[in-house]
Amino acid sequence: MTKAGEKRLSQVWRFYLISMALLIAVVSTWLYDQYQQHQSQADVTATSHFNMIKSSITNMLQDGRFEDIQPFIDEWARYHPQTLNLRVISQNGFVQGAYLKPWSTDQAIRFRDTIRYGYRGQAELELDFDSSQIQRQLMINGLTALALLLILAVIGYVLANRTTRLIQLSEQLNKRNHQLQQEHALLQSMIDNLPDLIYFKDVEGRYRGYNKVFRDFHDFGEQTIRGKTDSELFGPDNARCLLYT
Repeated sequence: MTKAGEKRLSQVWRFYLISMALLIAVVSTWLYDQYQQHQSQADVTATSHFNMIKSSITNMLQDGRFEDIQPFIDEWARYHPQTLNLRVISQNGFVQGAYLKPWSTDQAIRFRDTIRYGYRGQAELELDFDSSQIQRQLMINGLTALALLLILAVIGYVLANRTTRLIQLSEQLNKRNHQLQQEHALLQSMIDNLPDLIYFKDVEGRYRGYNKVFRDFHDFGEQTIRGKTDSELFGPDNARCLLYT
């Protein structure tokens, strides 16, 4: 393969590798942004839930409606499945209301705060908010991005491989054409050195080749003979004479 062909092959595969590196960088950046957005959204949601729970529990404690705490916690947990643990513990250690999911996760956002009410009354409020859905969503996004990246990588590899094959075929054709040109030049040199008038035509009567003796004999000089007929070169009358001689 010529140096030009090797350079073209190198450019094709360099372009493929650079494109894949850029795709990986773009996908990685997108996944990181997705993680930041989901994490921020989970923090905001969990904080909002905790503030609403704290406000409701505080009102119940201040009003002395201790019996309403457990029903409120049960109702909250029913409509908010992200709740893993929700407890209200009085200052003497009595659990005034609690909900605990039968399973736990490491991906939890935990809140702990003290609620003060009445005269020297206080209670501890605990909330564990499940943020594992972030990991599930990120996993789905990551697998989708990975699948897309693999598809693009395969398509890019197939195109690069096909381009490589085309470059190799082009190099082979160029090499063959060069060989044919050399063979044609050698053949033309041989017939030019023969003393006889040599020419050949196609089925339509057009000149396709001749030697130097034929060209000089008819005094054509350097004008193009190839592709022309006898009528075009000698005129219609002379062409008829040549046909019968």
